[in-house]
Amino acid sequence: MSPRSLKRTGTLTLLACCVLAATTGTAGAAKVLYRNIPKKTDALPALGFECCQVAQFGGAVQMTEAPVKKSKDTFTIVVGMDEYNCEKGSWYTNGKPECTTAPGATFKMPVTLRVNNLGPGNAVGELVAQETKEFTMPYRPSQNNEKCQGAHGVPNGPENYGAWYDKRHHECVIDNFFPISWTLPIANLKQSAIISVAYNTTTYGAEPQGTKPCTEEKNGTETYDNCPYDSLNVGVNAIYKKIGPGEEFEALPTAPSKGTDPLPEEVFLNSQSSVYYCNNAAPGHFAATGTYASGEKAGKGCWLYEQPAIEVKRP
Repeated sequence: MSPRSLKRTGTLTLLACCVLAATTGTAGAAKVLYRNIPKKTDALPALGFECCQVAQFGGAVQMTEAPVKKSKDTFTIVVGMDEYNCEKGSWYTNGKPECTTAPGATFKMPVTLRVNNLGPGNAVGELVAQETKEFTMPYRPSQNNEKCQGAHGVPNGPENYGAWYDKRHHECVIDNFFPISWTLPIANLKQSAIISVAYNTTTYGAEPQGTKPCTEEKNGTETYDNCPYDSLNVGVNAIYKKIGPGEEFEALPTAPSKGTDPLPEEVFLNSQSSVYYCNNAAPGHFAATGTYASGEKAGKGCWLYEQPAIEVKRP
């Protein structure tokens, strides 16, 4: 998938990022069964629901052990998110109007978690858990015009792309990562499962938000989208190297620090755009992205080393 979609946030792609919304689990000796969220989460790539015409996105996970109980057991599931939007202004219009966020500014957003067992033939199996939770999500910080001129190393790119300055890592970024989590009882969960999230943007989702004032903000004669959910994305654990002109990148090897990826070259997706599938486009239907049917890549998937940022643990 890397040559045409997911890229490091510094490449000005419309795959966005977010900030801490709610508690990310319980304190204490929680047992991690699967973890694909890296220690350094700044500037993770991400899949944007509005820009990529997505209603649901997730991946297959294989936990370190089978659930203890055959009946209901309690799990905490964490999903990494990304937000690009500031409270005011625009992050993608060359910093004009300026992308600004008051300290502590947040927005509320419901996100639905779905957990399915991985079925025969890597199909979407039994739905064993579903929960919709409203999160309080922070906007990304304001742009920094002093330190972030000509940021991101984009050939022939704009001089200022509305980036903010990350003091911890001394770099300019246009996104902000944060985890959200659900703690819930799940019955009949198998060791291999599919973890996914769904939410509504202006145009996509089970119940699209539709046009609202934030969809058509004005800057002089220009119109831009400042709805935070349209720049809300799901983080992906991927690292890229440049392999060609423009925005041609290749994903470098990554792997979960706990558990394994039973389908390391595929993700599960419901998108109206066929470009994010390898050979299994199914608009309006949540399914694996498939593998190439012919050519030198026959039998291979197009999401290798690009798995969603997910963690599963038992409190």
